[in-house]
Amino acid sequence: MTDLKDDSLASALAAAEAWERADVDDADKAELRALVARAGGGTPGAVQAQAELRDRFATRLAFGTAGLRGAMAAGPNRMNRAVVVGAAAGLGPTCAASSATRPRAWWSASTRGTAPRTSRATPPPS
Repeated sequence: MTDLKDDSLASALAAAEAWERADVDDADKAELRALVARAGGGTPGAVQAQAELRDRFATRLAFGTAGLRGAMAAGPNRMNRAVVVGAAAGLGPTCAASSATRPRAWWSASTRGTAPRTSRATPPPS
């Protein structure tokens, strides 16, 4: 759903359309629709919007030494509710399976941009 089939604009647009259909965040959907419109609009900013669109869908945001971090925007290579929920869904069972006793994880949330909305999507473990 998120990886581009090739470097074409058509591939990026198809990936963006699939992401938008599956995304649960209306603000992220609107932001992505605006980017898609700029990418296909023939305006002076179209080339930059196309590059941004390709970058957002070329890969998935990955965990690093500081956890899951990235620019706040829609798409799998950005930080947003869909990415956070997906990461939490995979991380929970992994942590539980790797701990003989009580699983432990650090929970932290940013206050930038849409981060408060994103962090509410996955409450910290009790």
